[in-house]
Amino acid sequence: VDRNPQTQPSIAEMTRKAIDLLDDDPDGFFLMVEGSRIDHAGHGNDAAGHLHDLLAFEEAVAAALAYAEQDGETLVVSTSDHETGGLSLGRNIDERAVYTWRPEVLDRVRSSHGSMIDAIMEEMRPAEDVLREYAGIDDLSEAELTRLDETKGDATRLNYTLAEIIARRAVLGWTTGGHTAVDVPLFAFGPGQQQFEGNLDNSEIGKRLASLLDFDLPTLTERLRADEAGSE
Repeated sequence: VDRNPQTQPSIAEMTRKAIDLLDDDPDGFFLMVEGSRIDHAGHGNDAAGHLHDLLAFEEAVAAALAYAEQDGETLVVSTSDHETGGLSLGRNIDERAVYTWRPEVLDRVRSSHGSMIDAIMEEMRPAEDVLREYAGIDDLSEAELTRLDETKGDATRLNYTLAEIIARRAVLGWTTGGHTAVDVPLFAFGPGQQQFEGNLDNSEIGKRLASLLDFDLPTLTERLRADEAGSE
């Protein structure tokens, strides 16, 4: 959400460029593309940042799939090592369960929590002005203004104050600022995709990729350890 497209390429653009650079290798190639900011936004309960990075990663997956469909010999696997934040749609508001969510609230947000925090703490701008400009929120309650004033000196506490203000209006819930044990999706397309069907332990992903690539992981691991020891 904070990316300036004039100075920083998107993850989809970087994916296409990486594939272009590797495509002519006669031995084929292995490419890992990580949407790491999805995790960062989950830790910060930054709903709009989370959404923007999910959409950006979806475009990167689409770029990889477009190549794989044309190439016919490339396997694309998409998964995650864990879920972060425990995001839910619908929540209790004023002790009443609300069974909906309001995506238009997130559509109005134009920056990450980090940018808002910098504006409040570093630039010393009033929090209500920052939320009006960066998040399209102009109806802060007295309780919310008090909470913003109480937390504006601590970046961590301020972050979760912003999270609650935005999540309340979007009717979203978060259970944690850490990782959860929720199952994560696993998708595969191309040769060998059958190896990734069903419910798998996360450690199986690497093992099955290694098998498809005809890698002997124990031997490679010992070689890497020997190389590391020799360089010390």
